[in-house]
Amino acid sequence: METAGRHQYKIDSVHDFPKIPNQDWIVQYPAFKNKLNHRIQNSLTIIEQSKNTLFIRYEWSTANYEDIIELQSILSQLTTGKFNLLFMQPIDGLKGVKDMNWPHDGIALYKFLVMIPVIMPFGIRF
Repeated sequence: METAGRHQYKIDSVHDFPKIPNQDWIVQYPAFKNKLNHRIQNSLTIIEQSKNTLFIRYEWSTANYEDIIELQSILSQLTTGKFNLLFMQPIDGLKGVKDMNWPHDGIALYKFLVMIPVIMPFGIRF
């Protein structure tokens, strides 16, 4: 059943479901999905009604200009209020914090020194 469930939902999660001995994670999925849908709807309602919103994104790799502009466009459709995007990108060996001076209003990208090793899934280190 575990294999069938993974193929059915096309997800594999290692931290969103309680680990219960002799029970497939898929048993917990409906309750998790309901909780997730509730949180998503609450977040969208708050964003839609907010006068000012700050979105913060931690970039694991080099920030892509086109992706950032696309994200700004999508977010502008979700809120009627003012919003800003703050992108943070860790750079190994960088001295201090560097403002990348993005040319678009409402977008800021800061690069900063990696203070501790950042370990991504699958053991990738930054």
